[in-house]
Amino acid sequence: MDCRYFGKPGFTLIELIVAMAVAGIVLAGAYEVFRAQQRTYMAQDQVAEMQQNARAAMNLLTKDLRMVGHGVPDQWPLQIGEETFSEMVVIDGRTLTLVGCFGSPASYLDASAARGDQKITVVDGSRFDSLDRRYLFVGEYDKVTVQRVEGNVLILDQKLAKRYPTTCLRKAARAGDTQIRVYDASNIWAEDILTLGDERLFVTKSDRATNTIVLNSPLYFEYPRGMRVNPVPVYRVQIVKYYLKDNGTLTRQDFWARGQVRELAEHIESLSVTKTDYGGYRVAITARTALPDAAGRLRRRTYCLTVKVRNRARPGG
Repeated sequence: MDCRYFGKPGFTLIELIVAMAVAGIVLAGAYEVFRAQQRTYMAQDQVAEMQQNARAAMNLLTKDLRMVGHGVPDQWPLQIGEETFSEMVVIDGRTLTLVGCFGSPASYLDASAARGDQKITVVDGSRFDSLDRRYLFVGEYDKVTVQRVEGNVLILDQKLAKRYPTTCLRKAARAGDTQIRVYDASNIWAEDILTLGDERLFVTKSDRATNTIVLNSPLYFEYPRGMRVNPVPVYRVQIVKYYLKDNGTLTRQDFWARGQVRELAEHIESLSVTKTDYGGYRVAITARTALPDAAGRLRRRTYCLTVKVRNRARPGG
């Protein structure tokens, strides 16, 4: 048996205890540094989340506020559903009510409409069947009221003041084509200016027998069969409400989108909208973090933005 290592000096018990104590102190210090870094990271993460939520809510609110009055008829007051409005912006405590055409169109014309028509055919008539009184904005020009809905046909109370040509491609169009085949060219005339995708089409001739439209310049892009030529939007006048719940959640409710409720941001302490002297509105949102920082305090930020209303808030305004 090899006994060369017996009797060699090693660690004493006291040295081992001292080494363990020093290692414990070092580990405790490292753990406290880690805890401090973790608290700092969590606090910054809370601030970033607070800022992101508040800014997203502010962007959507101000976007809707800029569109207030868009497409709204000039006859006042407005009877929409069971509510009557004499203003486009109604501020009531922590509730903000907006009236106008917001977001995407409710539908598009499915067939051309002539000037003086009191019937229009839309792609989806079900988007209009839930309102007692339906104010529409057709083609960014006509402000009309729907009397009744018959499937996809809307019966209007007023005559259209403008002609709206629209159709679909019967055959795919290729780049360089100077003629396009459509399903119905009967209401498209020479010198009409149409849209197809991002292109503007100048019509030089419309052959109703073959449903062919002749253009004054070739197409730049390709388009599939069935794509709509000159889509005419049909907007629906809506009621949009912003309000703060008791738990601090900022909520947006679209009453004509089947009562759709969307929670925009949490931990909002206040929402303030005030009218400015030049016809705009000042929006202020105060948000806070969900958890306190290392000092036990909740961090808060107030975001302010002044919005210029593009459309008249009311007749003569």
